[in-house]
Amino acid sequence: MRDVRRFLDINPWQPGHTLVIPRRHVADALEDATALAEVAPAVQRVGNLLRERLGATACNILSNAGADSGQEVFHLHVHILPATPTTPASPICVGRSQPTSTRCTPASSVRNKEPQWPFSGAVAFNQG
Repeated sequence: MRDVRRFLDINPWQPGHTLVIPRRHVADALEDATALAEVAPAVQRVGNLLRERLGATACNILSNAGADSGQEVFHLHVHILPATPTTPASPICVGRSQPTSTRCTPASSVRNKEPQWPFSGAVAFNQG
């Protein structure tokens, strides 16, 4: 997992919204068949930490691939959003500022402006 980085989204949809990215450049999940396999162990670890530390009962895991999907940063990144029975439905199109369907809410109206890192010992978390 040394080839992967994990950090909080700078414009989170909710507390704990975390991104997992490969160190090497890959534009999106469809560009390289091995890219998702490289980040998968870190995605699983982050999801389990969100459940453990934030009391999430589930997680939404998603990645946009290409501009028309809402991708705004063209380096593969996987969003992990902790979910509970009281969290709003997670966005289908993270990144889009305007919804394209009734299931997608504009980012500007739901994003939490105060990122909260749920992990004590963030340095250790980022190393492994």
